[in-house]
Amino acid sequence: MEKHCTKFRTLPPELIDAIIDENQNDKAALRACALVSRSWTYTSQRHIYSQICFTNNKRHYYYAQGHSQRDMEQFHALICACPHVATPVRGIEISPLLDAQLLALIMEKLINLENMSLDFCEYYWDDVSSCIQDTILAALRSPRMTHLELRGGSFLHSVDFLTLLGVCGGHLKHLSLFAVSWKDVESPSRTAFSTGLKLQLDSLALRLYDHSYFLLVQLLQSSVDISRLRRLSVFAAGSADPTKRVLITKEVLKQLNDTPLKHLVLDVYLGGKPRLCLSYNCI
Repeated sequence: MEKHCTKFRTLPPELIDAIIDENQNDKAALRACALVSRSWTYTSQRHIYSQICFTNNKRHYYYAQGHSQRDMEQFHALICACPHVATPVRGIEISPLLDAQLLALIMEKLINLENMSLDFCEYYWDDVSSCIQDTILAALRSPRMTHLELRGGSFLHSVDFLTLLGVCGGHLKHLSLFAVSWKDVESPSRTAFSTGLKLQLDSLALRLYDHSYFLLVQLLQSSVDISRLRRLSVFAAGSADPTKRVLITKEVLKQLNDTPLKHLVLDVYLGGKPRLCLSYNCI
């Protein structure tokens, strides 16, 4: 009796996509899927390389794909040999401790970037090499760049901070600021007024600490068009008097009057006391 064997490549595209989507968070499974046949390869690679992480710093090393100098070199060699691999990359996480020239070569090939996460690793923006600064600013100017996350960094001058945001133009829709501050005494609201910055955000996430409470609230007041905001997440913590955190929370809420906000998350750490947590959805 003649035996018939159904080959993987003859499966309906919808079924192939469903199988791969089901394993989108399992990198080993996705790599196995990519080897089945050509019809599986592109969809698998779309998930494997949708988000890449170059965070060569003291706090964590991982391959998200993992990224030592050698890994960056291998990824660059891969996208040079197979340019289509760079196409599905939508998000990237970077730090100031990377090889600046190699990062620039990689970034210029990632033409579909939509999401950037910058972990300052407690560095000042002024301490970041000019080559990496230029690479970051060039990426943020892309109309495709709609998501930006800044973590654990400081700016000597608030105008530098606002300039970084300003290069995004009107295409930035989602902004996350975690432990970000600046050192000059000039009010960011005055600086924002002078630069004319008014971000048209759909969502804003703030992680506020002692040194950045009032400054980031001023940013909220002066640099973001609140009338467009749909989602706001605020986490307030630190060693200061819990009363200050409550006052800041009230100040944030005051800014939200008559806005079309559909999702609000407030998480206020009150020292040894219970945390004040509020999650609100309005459909």
